[in-house]
Order: sequence, then C-alpha cells, then structure tokens
Amino acid sequence: MLQANKIGVHGKETSNPHTAITGATGNGKSFLTKLLFTYHSLLKAKVLYVDPKAEMRTQYLSVLADLEEKGESEELQEYIRSIRFITLDMRKEENRGVLDPFSFLEDEGELTELATVLVASVLDKDTYIKIKPYLLDSLDKVIECRKAGKKVGMLQVFDELEKSSKEEVSTAGYLLKRISKNSLLSLCFADGSQEVLKTDDKTIIVEITGLDMPEGTDKDEMTETQLRSLTVMYALTYFCAIFGEREKDKETMLYLDEAWQIMSTPAGRQVVNRVKRTGRSFNNFLVLITQSVKDLKTSDDTTGFGTVFAFPENTETEAILEHLRVENDDASRAWLENQTMGQCIYYDTFGRKERITVDGTIFPEFLPLFETVKSDLVSVQ
Repeated sequence: MLQANKIGVHGKETSNPHTAITGATGNGKSFLTKLLFTYHSLLKAKVLYVDPKAEMRTQYLSVLADLEEKGESEELQEYIRSIRFITLDMRKEENRGVLDPFSFLEDEGELTELATVLVASVLDKDTYIKIKPYLLDSLDKVIECRKAGKKVGMLQVFDELEKSSKEEVSTAGYLLKRISKNSLLSLCFADGSQEVLKTDDKTIIVEITGLDMPEGTDKDEMTETQLRSLTVMYALTYFCAIFGEREKDKETMLYLDEAWQIMSTPAGRQVVNRVKRTGRSFNNFLVLITQSVKDLKTSDDTTGFGTVFAFPENTETEAILEHLRVENDDASRAWLENQTMGQCIYYDTFGRKERITVDGTIFPEFLPLFETVKSDLVSVQ
C-alpha cells in the first residue's frame, strides 16, 4: 500500500495513495483492517486509527495483561505498550483537553482557525459575530503566554473574554467556561494542565465513546449533546488532517473506521476531503472503512481510491460493481455475491481486480488482538 504514490513502479496505473475497505458486518472487514493496521504500524510509518466502536483499547490491554501474567511474548508486550491510546470520554479526567487546539497545534494560524471554528460551533451566530474580534485578541494574548513557557488552553482564552468591560463579551466568556465544565466540550476546552496529544506519536488509537452524532444538518433540530458531539468530531478530524501533514518526507497512515460517522457531517466531510486531496504530496495514506460503498463519494470531492477491498454487501451489488468499474452482468454479480467469509474483491494500484481470501497472519500471536466478538457461550462442534 505504501508504494501507491511512489514513482518508477513498473506497471502501476495510479498514484492515488488512498484505500477503501467496504462491506457488510461479519464478512472479515474488521479482521483485514486490523491486520493491515498492525503490519503497517510495525514499519517506519506513523499510524493513526480512529475507532468509533471503542473496542481496540480494551482488547489490546486485555491481551497485554494476559501475556504479562503468563510471561510470554515480550516483543508483543512491548508493541502494545508502544501504542498511545486516547479515549474521547469526558468522564475520564486524563482525557480532558486532549483535543484542545493548544494541545496539538504549534502553528498560530492553524490554532486560531480551529479555535474560532470550535467556539462558533457552540455559540449562536449573532453572539459569535459580536465577540469574534475580542476572541481573536484573547487568543493572541494566550498564545503569547504559551511562548513565555506557560501551560495554557482554551479556558484561559475564555478567562480573557470574561475580563472584558463589554457585558456581552464577558457573558460569552463565562458561558463558554460554564458549558465546558463536566461536558463533552471538556475534551476540546481545557486549561493545558493535562498530558497533550502529540502528532509525533508513532502509533495512536483514538476511540470514540459518548458521542451522539446527528443524522441531519439543520442545527435547529439538533440537541445540545448532538451540537457538542459535532464540535468534538470536528476537532478530531482536524487533528487527523494535521497528523498527516507534519512531515512531507515521512509516510503517515490514517485509518477511519465506521467512516460514515465522520462523513455524515459537513465538517467531517470537509476534513476528510482535505486529507484525500493532499495525501499524495504529503505521503499521507487514508484507509477508509465503511459498510456502504456509497460513502466513498461526496458531491464536493471527486478524489477516488487507488486501492479497494470490497467485501460482499448483497444490497449494493450494482453499486460495488460500478465503483470497481466491472461490467454488471450475471457472471460479475455471482463473482461478487458468492464470496464466503473472509473473501473480498481486491482492486490494486496496478488495475488488477481479483477475488482474494484473507486468512490468518504470518504472526499467529497477533490473532488475539483482532478478536471483537465477546460471549460466555461455548461453541459446539
């Protein structure tokens, strides 16, 4: 996959670095995804995995505890310990502020852009327009404090707003501080005292929990929790974009599991499209995982995917064949629909479209990491 954007590779038909993994649940999509993630995280590439199902951290740490107890596989233990796990759960104090713009952005322009967007997302439009000049001034002051070596975050920005002699600005500052306390917004707005999320961590798994993503785009129909969930998701997707744009000469990989959750929001689509457009020049490889092949296209982006793993989804046979540019006839439909568990159509950067079987790993000790189904029932054979 990492050769996708490289030049001089004989026979390669595309330099598109991005990969899509699609198909119904239960056919092997998750196993393949985690297999690819694990293999690539062992290389020199930096890898970020967004886990909306919040299953990987628990499974990985469970395997680690078991290995430690048995005194087995020191190499695998060390690998698991090397992963930075982040949980977007405001109930855990150590995660508060993990997506604060001051926690992962050094560039002042990027920091100001994200900070203003986040504030705009939680205030009504009229209030935001009135306080924006004062917000920018407050950001400048707090940025200067950071340059002086102080630990700062968005709460210090709100403190500055609250000091304003203008009542509407002061009230907005107090409101922003108040709604950030013990809420989802505490993930984005903090005081800088917590351990920060760094884009130079080699392997990061971010799990999402407690978010209530809206289905529509009309803010008037959204609950406060949904509006705050959008704010958190925008901060996360912005971090994902920045993660892949730091060093152009080093490969980075971004795995977006259950991508429909991000692609369902305008802000999410905007950042994903940004990653797709800049991927080749920044050596950033997007791996997008979703059930529906229809999630791979948006009206405001024509960038496709150079590599596709298409697991069967019988309600979308025609759409899958169209996406793979395969003739829609009886033979093609049977070729796609008659696959067994673990089989998918693999479309690679050389233009080949073949049915393959994903069967295990060359490192059997990795297999427990990929288990996602928990049950107290005992199988009967």
